[in-house]
Amino acid sequence: MALQSISLEGRRAYLTALEKHWPEVLGALRRDVLPHFEPIPVLSNGTAFVLESWQECQAAVNRSELAMALKLWGDAFLISDDWIFDAALETLATNCPQLRRPQMRDEAWRWFFGSRESHPGFDPQLNKAYWFPPRGGWPESWKEFKHRMERQFRTQLLQYKHAVETRLGVDREKQILKLAVLAVRWQKGESISQIVQTIHIGQQADPEQATYRAIQRFSKSIGLKLRKRNQRPARSTVQPLP
Repeated sequence: MALQSISLEGRRAYLTALEKHWPEVLGALRRDVLPHFEPIPVLSNGTAFVLESWQECQAAVNRSELAMALKLWGDAFLISDDWIFDAALETLATNCPQLRRPQMRDEAWRWFFGSRESHPGFDPQLNKAYWFPPRGGWPESWKEFKHRMERQFRTQLLQYKHAVETRLGVDREKQILKLAVLAVRWQKGESISQIVQTIHIGQQADPEQATYRAIQRFSKSIGLKLRKRNQRPARSTVQPLP
């Protein structure tokens, strides 16, 4: 039984931190990409719309202008992960004038993510899950078979519990948000030494190395490609399409 190890809570925390600590990313999405976005209706009366993925957007011929605008936006902020582009499309769809609820028209934009994510069910895969009575030469008694099945089931049940708790960040929400803030600050262009000067990390032989490794572990848990040490996001605004 293979479960996705990506932390959805970590991704939500990252977008929350992005909104607060690097608002230019969301601001540029609204300013530079929204003019190229048009929701795709499912029904002719316009009561339902498609929530497209980044992969679908890139493949659709009639979305080439939108895909290019998103690509330019992503390049400006060193964004290359599909899930962030998925979040960008969901954010555009939720906040665009055609779909935004009237009571939210004057509210500030915020990130939306996760509507297309499904929750994994428990689907145990038992090895050699068959038994025959030993009188026919079968080498395994019923008691042995029963214990073997129960052992596999318990192991996979615990693995499922751990995977779901990791995915949803159970009892780790505050810690995850702190790590998300560190990751955003790094992606924004701050150096590790600048970050370390503003946080309490406890007794560490090498605080900078410990902090960077924490950021690396967090980025891996959410599928985030970290910028290289010599990279910095563009300071200028995203250029409009020609």
